[in-house]
Amino acid sequence: MENDTSDTDNSLTTQLETLADKIEAEEERLDEVEDRYYDKFTAMETALSTLSSQYSIISSFASS
Repeated sequence: MENDTSDTDNSLTTQLETLADKIEAEEERLDEVEDRYYDKFTAMETALSTLSSQYSIISSFASS
């Protein structure tokens, strides 16, 4: 009977370790996705800033 409990404990421990590994892998994947979105957002902000500067230059020529 004691062996049954030990087997159950080992099985649960293994399942918990497997779940912990999956959680860690998913957290790493989400960190990578977050980094990609920050990079895209930064690129978008840079492009918008460039467009705004170009618009200002063109506007100043048009008003002259």
